[in-house]
Amino acid sequence: MEIIDDFIVKLIDELPMLKETYEDDLNYWYPKKPPLTLLMSDFGRAIVNLELSDDVLKKLMVMIENGLNSKDDLLSNAIATGLLETLYFNFVGESKSKFLRFLEKNSKHHINILENFYKN
Repeated sequence: MEIIDDFIVKLIDELPMLKETYEDDLNYWYPKKPPLTLLMSDFGRAIVNLELSDDVLKKLMVMIENGLNSKDDLLSNAIATGLLETLYFNFVGESKSKFLRFLEKNSKHHINILENFYKN
């Protein structure tokens, strides 16, 4: 869980406005922890509603890439299917264009697979 907790702390450090989302999920699921994929999806929905600078969005994409490459499969899968896919399906217009442009290698690969799946 240390790798997962570290990722969440770094994400909230980068985007402090996600702390409220995190606390809401913790309170809702208490005394258990929220399911990680659901938490990542909630983070994604919150991020979509933010006006992020290009620099912050680039940093976020690097963080997502690092999480995808994590040796913790639970974290990697939750980021792919919770955070990354939520961002993909909810960003629109210029925000989506920037999101796609700033994707890192494995993130881009995951989104390409997702797009091909929905085309067929």
